[in-house]
Amino acid sequence: MSTDTPPLAGRIVTLTFSPALDVATSVDVVTPSRKLRCDEPRYEPGGGGINVARVAQRLGADAVAIAPLGGDRGRLVSDQLAVEGVRVEQINIDHSIRQSFSVTEESTGNQYRFVLPPRSDDAARADVP
Repeated sequence: MSTDTPPLAGRIVTLTFSPALDVATSVDVVTPSRKLRCDEPRYEPGGGGINVARVAQRLGADAVAIAPLGGDRGRLVSDQLAVEGVRVEQINIDHSIRQSFSVTEESTGNQYRFVLPPRSDDAARADVP
């Protein structure tokens, strides 16, 4: 029996079909038809497989996330995963990935979640996270 370890042994590999840049913030109260002053936003990598890879890495596993990433949001997600120690196998795409936006109402604890579509190449040129 060989003592060589296969290259993926002990490694968790995830595939995320629709990665996202998750943006989260909070306000005291959600009120219609008024400007709501939010707390400082938090930006995090998101999407099912990416979330699994992040948690696995935190628990000590060697995680690799495979995902189609493009635009400024894709670069931000890739950079943030690298800081967390999650290796990224990026599938380059021509458009920016989708963005998810959630607002927590501090007074009730309710969370309002919005998922925006990916952006076309033209719209991504002025992309800001």
